[in-house]
Amino acid sequence: AFNMFIDLLLCTLVTFFINYNPTKYFQGKKIYIFRALMDLPILYERLAFAYKKIAKYDKSLEYYEYVSKIYEKLKIKEKIYTVKYNIADIYYETYKTQKAKEIFEEIVNNPNAIRPGGEKKELTVMFTDIAGFTSISEKLDADSLTELMNSYLDEMTNILFKHGGTLDKYIGDAIMGFWNHPTSQEDHATRAVCCAIEMQKKLKEMRENWMAQGLPKVEMRAGINSGTCMVGFIGSKIQMNFTCLGDNVNLASRLEGANKAYGTFIMVSESVKQKLSPYLFSTRFLDFLAVKGKNEPVLVYEVRGWLNEETEIWKEKAGKIYQQGIDKYLAREWDNAIQLFREVLSLVPDDAPSKVYIERCEHFKQEPPDENWDGRFVLKTK
Repeated sequence: AFNMFIDLLLCTLVTFFINYNPTKYFQGKKIYIFRALMDLPILYERLAFAYKKIAKYDKSLEYYEYVSKIYEKLKIKEKIYTVKYNIADIYYETYKTQKAKEIFEEIVNNPNAIRPGGEKKELTVMFTDIAGFTSISEKLDADSLTELMNSYLDEMTNILFKHGGTLDKYIGDAIMGFWNHPTSQEDHATRAVCCAIEMQKKLKEMRENWMAQGLPKVEMRAGINSGTCMVGFIGSKIQMNFTCLGDNVNLASRLEGANKAYGTFIMVSESVKQKLSPYLFSTRFLDFLAVKGKNEPVLVYEVRGWLNEETEIWKEKAGKIYQQGIDKYLAREWDNAIQLFREVLSLVPDDAPSKVYIERCEHFKQEPPDENWDGRFVLKTK
């Protein structure tokens, strides 16, 4: 009798939500989101059962077979206890994303994947962060800050999905996303860089509007790295997240922060640069960077934007002189390097990396590096 009462109650609740909740679409079938009813495993199981009961009497519910399939697989595999939060979060938080379809298909087609752990796979990982967010937050009241952040995150996330990215999480004002899972993407590095460029272009539009309203200047930095990561449902039996982790994830985060040292806004590792077409993107060498937590330096590059939108002065002259300055710097020819970087600044006065290298060369003139110096720069901060 108690079970019948619970079923009846759930049927009533389901009917209420069907009448008053927005409809979501998945594989052409209607699906309704009930995060509030998924807090306990037993409720999720009974909710699926309630779906089936309603569908038997209401043939207009086209998703009957689909829900039945999910219900039976989850029940047979006895995975309810490990997916109680995952299913709710994936339905409610990520269903509206382009990646939710693939994530959900993975759950349905491979129930064994719903467990603590994951698989090793090459990913391209991107971290973005708002520059000087603390100072921005201090200038705004709570309502204005919330409105600005919601607008920013909404636009940036839409761009992430547009380029086929998987949203991992928000970390305050930061966004973490990755490519090449759950759906394999041969061009995952290219997608990530395209995403970062479009984010910067969109933010420029938003920044101009915000500044016209008297709001602070908002700038964003991005770090992108490709490499083998652990990816999947990672966590405990109590709660898991669809995420990725590993050394290469950490490096992407470090590159985002390293932008600050060079005055750049999109920094990528060599593993990303090697996958990019030189006919699509304007890039330049930045440094042999030894980030915190890694002993060996990593070749890092700035992505300046689309090649077809690059300035003629940079393509024809300034970019070549900049590279000559880098060559002189690595050869320890400090004065020659300074002269070349100053020439770059005469053509592009706001070129931040050239200013950084002039300062560094001046320092090395006074305190030369060791004889076995390999050109690395040790970044001591995150």
